[in-house]
Amino acid sequence: MELKHIVDRVAASMKNVDSTTMTQRASRTGSGAYIPCIGTIWEEDATREVLAEWNKSFPDLVGYKASWVEVPYPDRKSTKCDFVINTTGFTTTFGNPPYEWAIENKYVRFIGDNGKNNDYGVTKVVSPYRKDRSSVLDAERLAEFTLSTRKAIMMYGFEFDSDSHRLALDWLKNNQHRPDHEKNVERVRNMMKVLDNTDPTNNEMSMMDLVPLFEAACATRGIKLGPLVTTEILGLTRHPLYHKGRILAWEVL
Repeated sequence: MELKHIVDRVAASMKNVDSTTMTQRASRTGSGAYIPCIGTIWEEDATREVLAEWNKSFPDLVGYKASWVEVPYPDRKSTKCDFVINTTGFTTTFGNPPYEWAIENKYVRFIGDNGKNNDYGVTKVVSPYRKDRSSVLDAERLAEFTLSTRKAIMMYGFEFDSDSHRLALDWLKNNQHRPDHEKNVERVRNMMKVLDNTDPTNNEMSMMDLVPLFEAACATRGIKLGPLVTTEILGLTRHPLYHKGRILAWEVL
């Protein structure tokens, strides 16, 4: 299976998970529980639920197991690859890698559940420091993962533009009887402050802005990438702020 097909499957599965997930995480700072959706569950939660949804909704995962998530690197057991897959048409033989693809996945968050700015989005993509566990270092480390035939870096996140305020207000109107209505109003107010400070004209925050940064950072470390594969995740309805998402992905050559 080519990377574009994988990205499309993940996007479709993310939309389904957004509407159905019952996983609820809470702020580590004590500000309360998040609204359950694909934008607030943790990366590992999202990966597990997306793969399970993919396996349920589409026929092209072969031999799916829950153990495909968080797979240890052979020579460093404390380090784990986010997920592996086998798909229709892939076969392995004795002495060859058991998996078709190994993928390191990253949630890049511009705005948090509370509507406030997240300061670590770009850091998680291009930081050269191991403490930050960036996608650049994930790509570098994938060279050591010997259990798959092909390897890729994937990122997902939520985008904002001039339509974001209207979508948020519509959501508030349609959900005004929720017990957390005042908190949701505050979420939207906080989001608009961030967007107005970031881009007063268009209120735009796009995942595509990360592409040249990531590709340049990989080039400086000698990491060879295939062409960018991307798709949007549209029609999200669970959260007042997270209506539009995007996936970015590159094969690591």
